[in-house]
Amino acid sequence: MKKDLRCRLPYQDLKEKEILQTFVNSLKEKIEHLGVRESLNQLQPQSLESESKVLEESKTDLKLGLDGTPIHTIEQLIEACNIDTSIWEVDRFRTSTWTQKEGGEQLYSVRATFKRTTNQTILQFLDDLKKGLYSYKAPTKVVRNYKPLDYCGIINIYDAHIDKMTVLSETGTESDIYNNVSIFERHFDKLLEYLEAPEAVIFPVGNDFFNVNDSRNTTKKGTHQPSYLHFVDAFKIGLNLIRKCIDKARLLAPVYVPIIQGNHDEDLATLLGAALDIIYTDCSDVHIDDSRMQRKYKQYGKNLFMFDHGDKVKVDRVPMIMAQEQPTQWASTKYRYNFRGHCHHSQEYKITSVKETVGVEVHHLRALSQPSAWNVSAGWIGAQKATTAYKITRDGRQVDKKTLSL
Repeated sequence: MKKDLRCRLPYQDLKEKEILQTFVNSLKEKIEHLGVRESLNQLQPQSLESESKVLEESKTDLKLGLDGTPIHTIEQLIEACNIDTSIWEVDRFRTSTWTQKEGGEQLYSVRATFKRTTNQTILQFLDDLKKGLYSYKAPTKVVRNYKPLDYCGIINIYDAHIDKMTVLSETGTESDIYNNVSIFERHFDKLLEYLEAPEAVIFPVGNDFFNVNDSRNTTKKGTHQPSYLHFVDAFKIGLNLIRKCIDKARLLAPVYVPIIQGNHDEDLATLLGAALDIIYTDCSDVHIDDSRMQRKYKQYGKNLFMFDHGDKVKVDRVPMIMAQEQPTQWASTKYRYNFRGHCHHSQEYKITSVKETVGVEVHHLRALSQPSAWNVSAGWIGAQKATTAYKITRDGRQVDKKTLSL
């Protein structure tokens, strides 16, 4: 069933400028959709008015020099040269007097060095991201050599925290992003094999797939997380991992990918969805649901599935929220499920209305990631690490489940 999924870029015969413009236009639409207000008219820091002012410029450093100028403070230099301080921060600054005619205005010679700020902006992030997306374009069609059966498959790999690093002396276990990615892919492959020949594959992505949300190395709310890898590097590794998983799933059946924002990686997960949507934009058999809605829904026959992270809505409110947000699908289905993570351990609830058959099953699924130093010190240990796949028939009468422990 293995197939070489590499293909040539549709833009390969265009000039580089046209390639960049095509990508930037696509990202403009996606970022506007995400509500980001920063201008995308240029992807480089604002430059200087005159080239003669630039002594040296690289991706990480900017050196400026002005001679015979009335400018003599760093604030004046930043304003005169239109330096974007959200991208560049002052590293060194030096000023000295300049020879002048008697009675004239005092002039100066100034030298300054700026370094690219570690608080990477969304524009810098996209500048790096576009380079990674150029190297791969998903094939528009794949060949499936079997007849699908009357059920869908759901692969749930929740709370992976792939960029989390655990230290043996602190937690009793060792892991890093490369080990975490290897475990994730191995579990995905085994669960995909278990699905055999589904009519459709549902693969929720997010749910704290990443451990940090941005360059601050914190969660969305600002809780600091030990980090040993820049979040952009982690993003690229995670993007390639999910892409590989989707490509494998496509060989079995059409794939629905709801992007579920976690409490750790709400923004980064949303950007992951935007990138995936660009990669698979021409693939009719892959649906990336990258809306910013916290809860995503999918109807399959007599079944209604709701996906959320589980950190915001209490279990007893799930049925009413499902009925309110999806009244048509609620009325046309008999079996309803809510799949969520966050708790890092397994819980199952069956919430019923007037009749048991009008209930909702809420499944809190196990996490894949190892406990952090904070988890260990606080005593949150012992929960089994596992991933889960379901086979659910279109009429909802048969549900099979497979759990893989770490």
